[in-house]
This record gives sequence, C-alpha cells and structure tokens, in this order.
Amino acid sequence: MSVALPLSLSFHNIEASDALRALVEERSQHLHEVAPELQNLRVVIDEQHRSHLHGNHFQVHLELSLPGQRLAVSHDGPSRSHENAYAVVREAFANATRRVRKTLDRRHAHRARA
Repeated sequence: MSVALPLSLSFHNIEASDALRALVEERSQHLHEVAPELQNLRVVIDEQHRSHLHGNHFQVHLELSLPGQRLAVSHDGPSRSHENAYAVVREAFANATRRVRKTLDRRHAHRARA
C-alpha cells in the first residue's frame, strides 16, 4: 500500500472544479508512482486572461519536493491548448514527469560513479 502524496491545489481567477481537481489528483498519483520519493506537490491553476476574441488563457504551476531538492515547473503552452485548462494541466504534468525522471536519472548516474 503506497503512502498518499501530500498535495496542495489552488485555483486563481478560476472557479474550483471537481473535474479539474480529479485530473490533478490522477496526474499527481502517476507522478508519485514515477517518483515514490516525492515528498510534496503544490499545484496552482491560474486563468490569466479572459478574452472573447482570443479565448481564455491558463497557466499551471507545479512545485515539487524531492529529498534535498525542490523543482518548479510552469506551463502555459505556446499552442492554442493554453485555452483549455485540462490540456494545460496534462501538459504541465507531462513536463513535470520528464523533469523528475531526468533529475532522478542524474542522481542515479552520479551515485553509480561515486
């Protein structure tokens, strides 16, 4: 049985949504499976702009704590996906997963050389 990852989720300039919350929890669990040593995760979903002409613009910020290291990942994609909060959340977590894997690979490579 795995220990639940401490998760802090905030919504700025956007109403909290059960569907977005569920997506964040699902992606957080996957990230925790990739990196069981993950100690803490803070997620902020922010609606930057509301525009009838250009659509809504969302940003997602993640702050992750690994033993001895903190990582920050932000995403507000250059594509039109930044107009869909769900897509921006998925892309932010994909970026965070790649970053965590890269960090852990460097740690393991460093330990193997030592």
